[in-house]
Amino acid sequence: VLDDQEIAEQFNIDRNIVPEKLAEVHHKLLLHRQNRFRPGTDDKIITSWNALMSITFAEAGRYLGRRDYLQIAVHNINFLLKNLYKNDRLLRSWREGKAHHNGYLEDYAALILALITLYQSDPDPFWFQQAESLTREMVEHFRDPTGGFFDTRQDHESLILRPKDTQDNAIPSGNALAAMALLKISELYRDRKVG
Repeated sequence: VLDDQEIAEQFNIDRNIVPEKLAEVHHKLLLHRQNRFRPGTDDKIITSWNALMSITFAEAGRYLGRRDYLQIAVHNINFLLKNLYKNDRLLRSWREGKAHHNGYLEDYAALILALITLYQSDPDPFWFQQAESLTREMVEHFRDPTGGFFDTRQDHESLILRPKDTQDNAIPSGNALAAMALLKISELYRDRKVG
C-alpha cells in the first residue's frame, strides 16, 4: 500500500491533489461496478455454523465480562431453537423465513455445545435442559452400534451408504463435536447431581 507521497512521486503529480484524484478514480470504479451483474449472496443460516459462533460469543461474554456478547449468543440460540427445531427434529438451514433439510450430527452436536457454553455463561436451567434433550435425541438417532455416530439420523432420506465422518475439515467433524458435547454434559450432569 502506497502513501500519498509515494503515489505523487510514482505518477509525477502534486502530493496535495492525491486524495482528490483517488476519490475521482474510486467514483469511476464504483460507477463501472454498478453496471456489472451482481453475484448472488449466500444468505442462508446454517445451524452448526451459528451454534459455533454462539459458543464464541458466550465464552467471550463470560471471560471478558461483556454482557452485550452474551446477549448475542442468547439471541442467536433462541433463534435456532425457535426456527430450526420443528416437530422434535433439528433442521439444517434457514432461508427466507423457512427451515429446510434434516439436521446432521454436526448440527445437533454444535448446538448442544452452544447450549452448554451458554449455560456456563448464563446459568439459566433452560439452557441445560435443552442441551440434555438434544443429547438424548442425538444418541438415540445418530448412534452407531459399533462406536461413534453416523452423520445422518436413522430416519434421514434414503442413502446408498450412511456416512460417518471422523475427520475434521474447515469445521470439526460431527463425531468430534459429539464427543466434546458428551464429555461436557456428563460433567455438568454429575456436578448437578452432586450439588
